[in-house]
Amino acid sequence: MDGAFGGFENLQTVIIPANSQLENIGISAFQNCFALQSIQLPASVTKLGKGAFRNCESLEAMDLTDTGITVIDENTFDGTKSMVTLCLPGNLLTIGKRAFYGTGAQELDIPASVTVIGDSAFENAAALKTITFAPDSMMETLGSEETNSRIFKGTTSLDMVILPNILQTIGNEVFAGSGVKEVKMTDSSVPSE
Repeated sequence: MDGAFGGFENLQTVIIPANSQLENIGISAFQNCFALQSIQLPASVTKLGKGAFRNCESLEAMDLTDTGITVIDENTFDGTKSMVTLCLPGNLLTIGKRAFYGTGAQELDIPASVTVIGDSAFENAAALKTITFAPDSMMETLGSEETNSRIFKGTTSLDMVILPNILQTIGNEVFAGSGVKEVKMTDSSVPSE
């Protein structure tokens, strides 16, 4: 399904039935579908290709909670500036480079299973107000000390970041140019609500 609907500028809605057996949304499958506002993905989806929803400027929400996706690849949601609601799957392991660059998401809950967040993953997500890592997060390193990670660079509306207690290293420029006002560490002895 690589590039299957890429560039369909008038496509507004995609409904894939819940009982669908669709597993893979291919590389650039919906890239540059500027008018795409909503898409429902069934639980059977386990893979999103690079740039699958890149520049879907009108996409308002993405709920991946019930999917089997473990990796959100490079540029998957890059340029989804209208995407206010973002729900990540609980079994997610990796968020790729520039995966949500410039997204319009306002809140971000990073599941405990995530251990890798790529460079510039949420860079210029200017509407992002809170970032919360699960209290039982496995994230020990956020960003790189060798490169300028810029994971949350330019998140100018950022009020609060709740980092995991297990975190040992925060790399270069992870929060550069952000508006962060408060940083907390989770207390792993307190159950999350």
